[in-house]
Amino acid sequence: VNVNDVAKALYALIVDTTIQGQTFELVGDEEYSTKEIVDYVLDVTQSDPQLLNLPLPVAEVVGKVIQNLPEPKFSQDLAIRLSLDEVKTSSLPGLRELQVEPSKMEKESFSFLFKYNKGGHFQKVEGYH
Repeated sequence: VNVNDVAKALYALIVDTTIQGQTFELVGDEEYSTKEIVDYVLDVTQSDPQLLNLPLPVAEVVGKVIQNLPEPKFSQDLAIRLSLDEVKTSSLPGLRELQVEPSKMEKESFSFLFKYNKGGHFQKVEGYH
């Protein structure tokens, strides 16, 4: 879900006193696996890092070791979290019930991610390279 959609939903929850106290599940329309999101980011940024797809027990052990290093970028908890599905789980009202049209990941993220292309965002513009 896009942060701007969440902000609009929070505003609606604050303004409309008739819905305060209700529970809402704020999710977008599409469901993506972590791998699909990583592949999309790598495609847009034209990156090609060496990635490992570790089984959860192995990732947990790696995370347990790494989390003890200064400024760790990975932990046992993150390994577990990345293995979980984060999808709509109930029939609770969501963004549309708050008059918020969910944004599409591809539309919102491309302009942000494009600047991280190798060579910068001018690489694809004629006359700048």
